[in-house]
Amino acid sequence: MKKKKSNWTKVVALILVAAMVLGVVAASIFAAFSGGPSYAGTYKSGSGSTIVLRSDGSATVTLPGVNGPQQFLYSVNGNEVIFTSSSSGGTVTLQIKGKNLTLSQGGQTETWVKQ
Repeated sequence: MKKKKSNWTKVVALILVAAMVLGVVAASIFAAFSGGPSYAGTYKSGSGSTIVLRSDGSATVTLPGVNGPQQFLYSVNGNEVIFTSSSSGGTVTLQIKGKNLTLSQGGQTETWVKQ
């Protein structure tokens, strides 16, 4: 002989299932729109150059000895920040190391520290 489940047991089970479903949906929405860490901000190197990354995907790079700041668009792909020149379309890729950015070329590495 089987025992019949009470209505309260069914109601509690339904509430628990609904809460789990809503939790999963809320977590999925948060993950989809949070976009991961933000790299927007100002970075400075020991050589005096400055990189400003804006949350809209634009960047300004100021290099010592170069006339005026240079404008770029940037995107983040994994542990890389890829700069695309607004004028020429050329690209430069910097590595993300913690909160800093690095560029290694010709055996030399330059690091920009987030301010």
